[in-house]
Amino acid sequence: MFRLQDYMKRSEDLKSSALIVPKEEEIRQMQLILFEMFKDMRNFFERHNLQYVLVGGSALGAIRHQGFIPWDDDIDIDMPRDSYDRFVQLFDNDIEIQEKYLMAAPDFSRSPNEFNIRIISKGTKRQGIFNQNLLYHQGLCIDICAIDYVPDIKFLYYVKGIVSNILFFLINSKMIYICRTKLSDEIFSSSLVSKFFYSFRLFLGLCLSPISYKRLCGLFDSYIASSKPSKKVSTPSGRKHYFGETWPSSLFFPFKKAKFETETVYIPNDIDGYLRGMYGENYMELPPEEKRERHACVSLDLDFKQHNDE
Repeated sequence: MFRLQDYMKRSEDLKSSALIVPKEEEIRQMQLILFEMFKDMRNFFERHNLQYVLVGGSALGAIRHQGFIPWDDDIDIDMPRDSYDRFVQLFDNDIEIQEKYLMAAPDFSRSPNEFNIRIISKGTKRQGIFNQNLLYHQGLCIDICAIDYVPDIKFLYYVKGIVSNILFFLINSKMIYICRTKLSDEIFSSSLVSKFFYSFRLFLGLCLSPISYKRLCGLFDSYIASSKPSKKVSTPSGRKHYFGETWPSSLFFPFKKAKFETETVYIPNDIDGYLRGMYGENYMELPPEEKRERHACVSLDLDFKQHNDE
């Protein structure tokens, strides 16, 4: 999903009624649905002794707001590699949880696929500017990224990071090519610079036609996967990718407890160091309204299952 400011800057003159920016009451409704999803996942994790940790805006929300950031509409979770891989296997064998949720994951033997684990609510529908419904059902979702150890040898660390970032770039280019819409063409053609980069990524996606999206996601995950302990860890599929999300292992492990809304959750061990690294020294200060991350979409149905049954 693209952040609103990522493309609204490129489309200031675009007067399209197709873009929906959720209102405050809709954001809160989404948060409540996501919180129920999280509790279902948390219970599943605990039942199977799987480790997880809140990261990104969810970790910031836990510290600064003791819950959701008021304008946030997602939940960010990381899992150590061994728990991450086991989660995919256990989910596929649990018929009860599959009644409510769809899982997309980077596994060659399953479908649908994605570069990280994505848990999607079957009871909601949300479509962004790219028609990712061509890949699998799009609804409110929780993205789960793997925490992988990285090489201690500096040269190998940089080689792995560069290749990881290239693969990630190719995956997104493939998605843009497969899921392009008239709206995405319009938005990303609003300036010469954005049109050039958009066209370049479409061209890359075309060149990748012989390789399936499923194959690319599986290759990326296989390449970054590592559960062999080292001094540092990274989340290559996170928002800041390999180099931007490399941390000392001791910063993450062992996880510690915090409050999020009404529940006790896990956050990184050195939460201050983590949040300073992600958001800067003044992470406890509220950003000005124009810099608050918001997600836009083309369609939003928070009671999709009921409407679909009618």
